[in-house]
Amino acid sequence: MRALRRLLHPAAALLVLGPAPAAPSTDLREIRASDPAQTAYEARVMRVYADPAVQRAKERARQLFLTDPSAQTRDGRVTLDAALEELVLAAVSGIVLDDPGTPALPWGTLPAHAWFGVEMPGARWGADNPDNVYRSAAIDENSRYVIAGRIRGSLPADATLTLGGVAATPPDDLPEDTYEAGWAATIALLRLNDVETDADGAFTISIDRGPADGRANHLQSQPGTTGLLVRHTLTDWATQTPPELRIERVAGPPQTRATDEDLAGRVAARLEKFVPFVLAFKERAFDGTPANTFSSPKPTPGGLANQVSSFGSFNLADDQALVVTVDPAGARYLGFQLTDPWMVSSEYIAQTGSLNHAQAVASADGTYTYVIAARDPGIHNWLDPGGLSGGYMLIRWQQLPGEPRPLPDSAVRVRLVSHAELDGALPPETTRVSPEARREQLRVRAASFARRIAEH
Repeated sequence: MRALRRLLHPAAALLVLGPAPAAPSTDLREIRASDPAQTAYEARVMRVYADPAVQRAKERARQLFLTDPSAQTRDGRVTLDAALEELVLAAVSGIVLDDPGTPALPWGTLPAHAWFGVEMPGARWGADNPDNVYRSAAIDENSRYVIAGRIRGSLPADATLTLGGVAATPPDDLPEDTYEAGWAATIALLRLNDVETDADGAFTISIDRGPADGRANHLQSQPGTTGLLVRHTLTDWATQTPPELRIERVAGPPQTRATDEDLAGRVAARLEKFVPFVLAFKERAFDGTPANTFSSPKPTPGGLANQVSSFGSFNLADDQALVVTVDPAGARYLGFQLTDPWMVSSEYIAQTGSLNHAQAVASADGTYTYVIAARDPGIHNWLDPGGLSGGYMLIRWQQLPGEPRPLPDSAVRVRLVSHAELDGALPPETTRVSPEARREQLRVRAASFARRIAEH
């Protein structure tokens, strides 16, 4: 998982509405997409995942999960097996992609879905962003590549192509012994807004060791380059469509394609280091931040060069709510999500486990106030923990004015209240919703995500 890994080192006194209204079906298995390359990639992932060597490595990984502090909590135990499966599938997906001789740009880090007879479970980890379409490809520093693409409809709110590779030393918050030598570093970055296109929205991007020398849309690789990460951040799920992308290796040294058995062996070896890394990252990302608070917003280490993040954890009783007010600080994108105790994103299709600034309603002063609570408080900006009393929270700011920079702690204000105190903790103009309005909000959400998958 070299390409993906090194880039991703890297959610009134009220009228009580009772149980949350029934959510619409979110079975993406009914969706059929028309991308044979994606389907072939996922079919290979599932073949490798089923290999006995991978399954034995998965069981060893489970023993490590069981010793983690999260496994000592009720919520951690409830979600352990599902999170472990997603993590192992993420590792398999990365290994299958990790062939710079035959690069591809399939979608990754997706929830469960199916197309052309391939049923793919979820493969999410590391607080994956529900608003992102992730694509990645392995890159050989001694090869030349061409990406052909076409913009379709409205551009995503943020879209970047990032070449990543090895840094000489790890970031301060990632201990060197948790994974392996080689750490995330941004080698070159190109924003989709800066890509030159023809009248039909088509474009090409070159990747090689040479300088641009007048070439438009060029990414210059360097010694240590290992991968390409493409992030398309969608704020309006109903209208924004990621561009078509295809990558081709046009020159370079001979490469040998690995067998499925070879890949399974690599996955088993990778999991020996990947699982401890992920568990350590989970603890270090929050760095002792007390429950129901957030860390200081600061630029994200590693390959996410245009992002500022603030991490937190929640731990709520049934009658408590966490009120969080966030200053967008002029960012082009603001996203807030919850995760389970293993940093797998909370349900964000049938429920509101995440809200970006286009899905939330702003207050009169331009800030956004959210409510995290176990039961529906009748507030539009409700972040639903999906039945969990504890988990993690993550706020992302992308494309701030100027360069990414630390934001003041006042950019995130938190107040823990009882449900009886909630009305007094909210702005008077807070948008409230009826059970019928909530059902419609969730219906639109599920339909919009289904469109993202079906029209990819």
